[in-house]
Amino acid sequence: MTWRAALLSILLLLPQTVEGSLFGKNKVRYREQEWSVIETAHLRIHFYQEEEELALETVPLAEAIYTDLSERLGHAISRPIPIILYASHPEFQRTHASPGWIDESTGGLTEFLKGRVLLPYPGSREEYRHVLQHEMAHAFQLDILDPGGSPMVLAEVDVPLWVIEGMAEYLSRPERDSQTALWIRDALLDGSLPSFEGLAYLNDLRVYRFGHSAWAFLAAEYGEETLGDFLRTLGSVRGWDPAMRIVFGKGPDELSEEWAHALRKEHFPGVPRMQRAAAVGKTVAALGRMNLAPAISPDGERLVFLSDRDGALSLCMTGREGQGAATLVREGTSGRRESLRPFHGGARWSPCGRYLLFPVQSGEEDRLHLYDVERRRNFAVISLGFDEIRGLAWSPDGEQVVFSGLRGGRSDLYLYGVTSGMIAPLTADEFVYVHPDWSPDGRTILCATDRVGEERPGRNRRLRPGLLDLRAGAWSFPPSPDGDSHSPLFDPDGEEVLFVCDAGGSPDLYTTSLTTKRVRRLSFFEGGISGLLPTSRSLASCRETGELYLSLFRHQSWSIVRIDDPRLLEGEEALVPAEEVLLASDGEGARLLPPPSFFPPYRILPYRPKLSTDFRAGGAGISPSGPFSSASSLLFSDDLGDHQVEVALGVYGSLRSSDLYAAYEDRSRRTARKLAFFQFLRRSSAWAGTAGGATVYRGVRLGLSYPLDRYRRIEGGIRIGEGRGPLFHGAPDSGEGVFAGVQGAYVVDRVRWGRSGAEGGRRFRVSAEPLLAGGLGGWVLGDARFYAPFGERVVLALRSMVGGRIGGNGPALYAGTRTAVRGFSEELWEERSHGAQSVELRFPLIDRIRLGWPFPLSVGGIGGVLFADAGIFEGERSRVAYGPGVRLGIGPVRLMLDFPELWADGERVGKASGYFRIGSDF
Repeated sequence: MTWRAALLSILLLLPQTVEGSLFGKNKVRYREQEWSVIETAHLRIHFYQEEEELALETVPLAEAIYTDLSERLGHAISRPIPIILYASHPEFQRTHASPGWIDESTGGLTEFLKGRVLLPYPGSREEYRHVLQHEMAHAFQLDILDPGGSPMVLAEVDVPLWVIEGMAEYLSRPERDSQTALWIRDALLDGSLPSFEGLAYLNDLRVYRFGHSAWAFLAAEYGEETLGDFLRTLGSVRGWDPAMRIVFGKGPDELSEEWAHALRKEHFPGVPRMQRAAAVGKTVAALGRMNLAPAISPDGERLVFLSDRDGALSLCMTGREGQGAATLVREGTSGRRESLRPFHGGARWSPCGRYLLFPVQSGEEDRLHLYDVERRRNFAVISLGFDEIRGLAWSPDGEQVVFSGLRGGRSDLYLYGVTSGMIAPLTADEFVYVHPDWSPDGRTILCATDRVGEERPGRNRRLRPGLLDLRAGAWSFPPSPDGDSHSPLFDPDGEEVLFVCDAGGSPDLYTTSLTTKRVRRLSFFEGGISGLLPTSRSLASCRETGELYLSLFRHQSWSIVRIDDPRLLEGEEALVPAEEVLLASDGEGARLLPPPSFFPPYRILPYRPKLSTDFRAGGAGISPSGPFSSASSLLFSDDLGDHQVEVALGVYGSLRSSDLYAAYEDRSRRTARKLAFFQFLRRSSAWAGTAGGATVYRGVRLGLSYPLDRYRRIEGGIRIGEGRGPLFHGAPDSGEGVFAGVQGAYVVDRVRWGRSGAEGGRRFRVSAEPLLAGGLGGWVLGDARFYAPFGERVVLALRSMVGGRIGGNGPALYAGTRTAVRGFSEELWEERSHGAQSVELRFPLIDRIRLGWPFPLSVGGIGGVLFADAGIFEGERSRVAYGPGVRLGIGPVRLMLDFPELWADGERVGKASGYFRIGSDF
């Protein structure tokens, strides 16, 4: 690879997202927002009109969190923390402040370009406080590592994910957390608790749970002041191992032994009383790693639930014994079915047993899908205009549905008339309402709520069961333990309430009698009753048979367990606090919240886009056969990421023979608009022996991109300029002069992404560019890619590419791939009609490796590939390559080294000693 190619590869690829520029999912701007900014002494809170009330509530909360973190870490941030609020998770996913698509499992993030905190409202005041404090802890971590410097400092420090995420989780939840305790106990029982060194190899949910526990131990054992000391030391020594030795006086191995010993002392005494699921029930669904949100048919014969059995999340159905598993609906198949809502969704059976009703994310809202089980198709799709729908239940007569709807940063209960289509609010306040259920007589709504009386919430409170009398409009609260409760259900007689509560340290089954007010704990599972979140729905019952179905976490996975008669479970009396004690209890994190009278000085300003640097890079080199070369790349954007400026320069001897590029893109509306100015030099083997041997192009391009939905978009553009040299490949006498072309493309991307790249799905792109320049020429191009899981963490990837010329001439502007067949870096691929096919088997090689000399460095994500490429172009000439390769991911790009066996026109031409590229896998 020449210096020119190497420099351009590095500089032009680094700002791109992992998904690349030709593909990628769309962030559809369904409606324009008018943004404002609240400025305080330590914060800049961005919000739009719909969430103004939420933003004002955030001011004292975030300032109190800032004070808390500043005192505990011994640090003051020198510049205001930018916080961007979103009224719902779908709005958050569509932000341009972070490149790439945001997964549904991401509850908030702190991006490392500008140190912005991006935060959706999760529907719960306590969860909102937790995520806000977690992300603000990241802002403190970054500033302590490099005070006043770049948030990109983490890229320069050897620190595993568990150190950063675990500390942020502890700083946001210093009290004992039932979900963390659940994961720790599960790992202890299985003997799978990793050491600190072992944690460094993980990059999934375990880094939060285990990291939280590890930092809680270190803070308790060595003092909480050591957290700030550790971060300051880490910023100096640039390695987490030496930083631990300096601050704690011990290495990671010794500290992790102390941590594991403390956990065994805490959890093992309770092991003898723990129940195995098989001792009290039967596992009826364990199809994948996740089996969630069960629902049993009225006759007790059919069970539906959410599962990842097929790699993607699906709504599945089995018999009551787990037999005859079938997939009913799979998410991600179209823009009308983007997500089945694994965190707060799930289906509910109609009383007649024929239909299922469940929420589906579809564009800018959640819609209810009424699914006909007998015909295996949708009967109706109901649009209600809510950002998210978080739980629903049918009335006993099947005429109404109660649901929890999130809109404008507020969660309320609503009634929907199935036949009338009318919506009526049951609540209109700032309390939280989730997991509604209907009493057998149809007179009462049961839900989990933080409501206490009629006053404003003020402080975060735990969720507990609440009863709404539909006739009187009055609330009552059955006795419940002092813990977070969710998934409440009426028993078949309507005399008891079953629910999940973590008052005993882990989420287990409880029951409350509505007549005697007696509260009992019914289960002591080795694992715990839980979904993906503490507030995910986890229980379902059959009123015909009395059977109970629950989602049980054990062995780091979720299965569905059936209990034939929960009334027969041996339990114990549960301690219930007096009502006045409950009213005074604010739950976890209460000490972090300001008193209601506290409100710091602030001012509200209209948002004005101001560009600042996101990324900059540069490089230089001297080619043995050419002049000095240098290149640089700059990326600027505003706080919201809606306006972006790109500049790339590649200087090779003189400006006339250099590559220059500058572009401005406006992404504030649904149709993105981009204006670019360019100059670049193109050489072609077909021009050998011609004067100059190359063409310099200068011009301007106006591009438009219109997303149809998350997965599909249409692109168009106009390119006008001049060329000094031949304008067409294969036509040295085509002259030079002015050219004009129209570009168009149709793009579909339904790829599922995992830790190491694409793990399933497909994507394709069809594009065309006819060009006029003293004659007609152009290209029609096709690029299709398919991915299929092939065992755990192994993926089979296929790519097909075709290119056909229009008008007999191929414009030299076409910058098609020169590496369609590895080892043959030939320009023939972009001069003639061609086709190419590639197949790769991708697998992990090394999850993480630590180097001790000449400097401590941890490198992770090293993968291997077995590949085969084949291509043919005009003239019936063919190229074939096959062999092994290795991959190393560094941020958004990958270093790729392949060792291809090369064949040309049916003859072996040799073996490449090593074919190196910088970019991304197809």
